[in-house]
Amino acid sequence: MKVVAAYLLALLGGNTSPTAEDLKTILGSVVLLFVWFIALGVDVWLEIEM
Repeated sequence: MKVVAAYLLALLGGNTSPTAEDLKTILGSVVLLFVWFIALGVDVWLEIEM
């Protein structure tokens, strides 16, 4: 499911034919964002629900 979400994010970003490398980049960015939020003390799940 996360690969499908990454694919859709790439499409929304204007990439009409995302490659596997593009999807890996997107998925890696999401992980880094979660780590950053946790380091800042942000309740990630609360932010997602909003």
